[in-house]
Amino acid sequence: MKQDLKDTSFLIYVRIDSEDRRTNLSLVIRHIQKYFDTSILLWEIDDVPKIDQKIRKSTDLLYRFLKDTDPVLHTTKYRNAMVHQCNTPYFFICDTDVIAAPEALWQCVEHLRNIRNKTLVYPYNGSFYNIPKSIRKLYFKSEEYGFLKAREGKFHLWFRYSTGGIFGGRRKDFEKSGPDNVDIYGWGPDDKERYYRLKKQCFAIERSSTPLYHLYHDRKANSWHADKETKIKNEHEYLKLFQNG
Repeated sequence: MKQDLKDTSFLIYVRIDSEDRRTNLSLVIRHIQKYFDTSILLWEIDDVPKIDQKIRKSTDLLYRFLKDTDPVLHTTKYRNAMVHQCNTPYFFICDTDVIAAPEALWQCVEHLRNIRNKTLVYPYNGSFYNIPKSIRKLYFKSEEYGFLKAREGKFHLWFRYSTGGIFGGRRKDFEKSGPDNVDIYGWGPDDKERYYRLKKQCFAIERSSTPLYHLYHDRKANSWHADKETKIKNEHEYLKLFQNG
């Protein structure tokens, strides 16, 4: 039986840059739909649409194509825009390659329902495991979260204190400004910048007790810094948080 998350939206933005990305997007969407009665807002940001019709017309999913010919995906700008267009009280912004424990997603929303203070939630404990392509192929056949959990010992631990992949919150807490800093352009320190900036703004941080799984994909242009100059600029933007205490 699906759990009721009708008051929550899963916000997913994507640029299909490989078959791995296409496969992972499908797996992430089906994972959400398998366990929850909820809404998914999917934005495809590219020069031409590449997402399959089957996904676009999926149940409880609102698809939107935004034409963007910039080779660098301005992720921070689009995340903020998605939160502002969200029409449910709570949201998760979810990367196209991550699988979070169903109970962790539920617990984070329950926490938001029961508190009033501004809170940034992470449906994982900071541990971020990479799932190899061979295991992903097997998971594709079962699509059971327990399949991944039972094989966790075979996965490489990428990060122990990650702030990326997926996060959530209460929409009204971001009415004046989105969760992200749009001066960070493309791939970079946006996740850790968000974490420390919102902490300085007196947001509480809530984490669940389970890890996050990352589905294998080839690393293309938008999985690296755009160029050296952009990398330096983004890092300077992040380091501004720590000036003058």
